[in-house]
Amino acid sequence: MNKAAILERLFAQRPAFHRIGDTPEGFRAERSALPLRTRNYYASLTGRQDWGVQPAFGRFLFDAIHPNMQTLETGAGISTLIFAIGGAKHTAIAPWQDEMDAIRDYAAASGIDMSHINLVASPSQKILPTLDISGLDIVFIDGAHAFPWPTLDWYYTADRLKVGGLMILDDTDIKSVGYLSQFMKSDTPRWKYITSRGNTDIFEKTAPVHDVNWHEQPWNITRRSLFDRVKARLRRLASHGK
Repeated sequence: MNKAAILERLFAQRPAFHRIGDTPEGFRAERSALPLRTRNYYASLTGRQDWGVQPAFGRFLFDAIHPNMQTLETGAGISTLIFAIGGAKHTAIAPWQDEMDAIRDYAAASGIDMSHINLVASPSQKILPTLDISGLDIVFIDGAHAFPWPTLDWYYTADRLKVGGLMILDDTDIKSVGYLSQFMKSDTPRWKYITSRGNTDIFEKTAPVHDVNWHEQPWNITRRSLFDRVKARLRRLASHGK
């Protein structure tokens, strides 16, 4: 079976690898800020879930991968298998060893070669600062979604990504990721927004990222200008009151 056929079989089967929540206790309904109906839905779930990428983005990712690319993702699941099918030298970082084991078991049963895949069972904020890896062609951020984890994942991988490489943010409909995407779209000296596939945004790195002062980032200048206008208005109001 060729790679494209294996990919389509993966989308048809939609294997479920994921826990319901990101904490050891699972989904904690009593602490959730979700609307009641949505909260009750998540609380009703049992067993493994399929939180994997959708076919439109999965096909884009598959087309972007070339054999022996150096790639990395935070999170693991169907996307990890797509990197494997594409032949990348890939590192996937996620906290739970049982999810990693389930991915390997599915790959073995489906004829997907995982010999070039490094599955690291660790919280990303702990392992990324210590990881000896650079020259990445693709970084896919899809790990913990609570603030500030997506930004931490971005921070620790942005300068390990090659100029010309792709930085991909999943679940931009969640604010913790959406604000990061907005920043990158504004930071045109260093990032070029390429396209979106559903709630997944794709960027090309165009320059080094962390060798920068605050005033070199358009995002900060826009915010500062607004702040300065508010301060000036307050000063004018104060002077009129005298």
